[in-house]
Amino acid sequence: MKNKAIAISIVIILSLTATLSIVSAQPTNKVCAKSFAVGAGLFLHDESGVTHKHYFDFSVFDTNTKNSPVGSFNLVCVHGKEIAMIIKSDDITSFSIEKVKGGLMATFTGSATVKMDNGPWLEGWSFTVAAFDSNGKSNDAISITLLNSDGQLHCTMELTPIASGNIAIKN
Repeated sequence: MKNKAIAISIVIILSLTATLSIVSAQPTNKVCAKSFAVGAGLFLHDESGVTHKHYFDFSVFDTNTKNSPVGSFNLVCVHGKEIAMIIKSDDITSFSIEKVKGGLMATFTGSATVKMDNGPWLEGWSFTVAAFDSNGKSNDAISITLLNSDGQLHCTMELTPIASGNIAIKN
């Protein structure tokens, strides 16, 4: 229970920090997003009989300027009762939205700093996130691929329904 509270606290702190940095970095009159994807929640999977809990949050905006998209992505992975990995995005490099059967799919990529178990923070990782918004039908889902700083596949999670939370996409 203590680890769950710590993981949730980390996600909340990272979310607030990322949101505040996005808002403060852009003049108010220029933050007119023509499209965006936001989400926060939990998805689960079992591996070798151990439930893995993944707490995520993201907010990505395609502004009306010619700059890259702005936003953030954070993920805390809890395996059993231990925090196994924390991912904090450094930047978002691409963002797209497409209409798919049942809703909208947002895909974004970026670079991240990652902490594994009790190890140091490691820079230079990259990620791809695909988030599905079922337009309020409780079928939202997320997919995450993570590459280490050498470009090697560290992990991939196919499109997985979220257990709690919400994903909202506007195009």
